[in-house]
Amino acid sequence: MKLTHSALAPVMAAAAVTAAILGMTADQSGGDWNSIIAIFTSFLTIAAILGILALGLNVQYGYTGVFNFGVAGFFLLGAYTAAIVTKSPNESEFAEYVGGFGEKLDLLPWLASDQWFPFMAGGVAAALICGMLAFLLSLPTLRLREDYLAITTIGVAELLRRVSIEEKSLVNGTRGLGGIPQPLDRLVSGSDYKYLFLAIAVVTLVLVYLILERIIRSPWGRVLRALREDELATAASGKNVFAFKTQGFVTGAVIMGIGGAIYAYETRAISPETFTHFFGTFLVWTMLIVGGS
Repeated sequence: MKLTHSALAPVMAAAAVTAAILGMTADQSGGDWNSIIAIFTSFLTIAAILGILALGLNVQYGYTGVFNFGVAGFFLLGAYTAAIVTKSPNESEFAEYVGGFGEKLDLLPWLASDQWFPFMAGGVAAALICGMLAFLLSLPTLRLREDYLAITTIGVAELLRRVSIEEKSLVNGTRGLGGIPQPLDRLVSGSDYKYLFLAIAVVTLVLVYLILERIIRSPWGRVLRALREDELATAASGKNVFAFKTQGFVTGAVIMGIGGAIYAYETRAISPETFTHFFGTFLVWTMLIVGGS
């Protein structure tokens, strides 16, 4: 089979980016291969997490046509929800936060459930909370034009960030949350855990991708694609345009919540300053546009 320029372009771009990152890490580490591999592993982990967010945005914009420019808000909400679910109860005078259910979620001690169940619960909680926010947000906003919808979602993302800063007893304000536990951290030594977590992030990314591929090829997914192409024609065929746009928006937000949860487990410490519009929204949009919505 003959390879075309369009097929080679993504491979060449990936090879160029990989070479550039390896070159920069080699320069910063003085040629120490252990440091190069560690830095590159961290980069791949963050890339996988942002990839999960991009998949969620692709459902919203790429398939449904919903212009969500407040990805950082769902990213933040997912990360904080997972953190307060999996952390231990607050016992320090220097930290104030709600939740702290991690110790209570060891429901199957004979299966070492403290190593996996709290984190699954945190991920599910993050997905549900983000889905609920998206549903409530969709009721007054999804009938707006794209530019007004973008402004509204930016405002909601900034509102969530300001709440996390000002409400100190909610998620510890500007100090953020540290000491977030990590899944399966007893399986490997501390220096090798980054490789295990990279595998967790990549497996999550692949699972989300495969599930979405099946969904998008279903009749429901075909309606979403029809919405993107022509809302009037879709409505004329008897489909409830608003209901399907809401479902697409909520589905994307659920995926973003999962990405936020994985990020919280990876960094072990989060603060409102992390979830800027550049990191949480602009980079994800850039990935979507460059990769093709």
